[in-house]
Amino acid sequence: MVGLEGFERAYPRELSGGMKQRVGMARALCVDPRSLHGRALQQVDALTAESLRAEVLDIWDDAERNPSSILMVSHDSKEVAYMADRIVVSRPTLAASAR
Repeated sequence: MVGLEGFERAYPRELSGGMKQRVGMARALCVDPRSLHGRALQQVDALTAESLRAEVLDIWDDAERNPSSILMVSHDSKEVAYMADRIVVSRPTLAASAR
C-alpha cells in the first residue's frame, strides 16, 4: 500500500529516508485509524516528497481503507495548496519567537 514491495525483510539501516517515512505511514495505517497525523514529508528530498504526497492522497482517496481525516504539518506553501482541502495557519507566540 505504501510502495515498499520487496523490502519486507530489510533492516532499518538498509532503508532510504523516503522508505523510512513510508514505514511510518504503514505503521500508522495498519491500526485502521480514524485520523492520521504527522510531519511525514519533512526529512526527505524533493523528489521523494513529491512521490509521498501522491501516495498519501491515493491512500486517502481509497474509500475502503482511508482515515476520515489527515492532519499534516508543513512549512511548504506549495505542498499545503496541493494536498489540503482545509488550511489552518498558525503563528508562533511571542515567547516562542523570542528564543
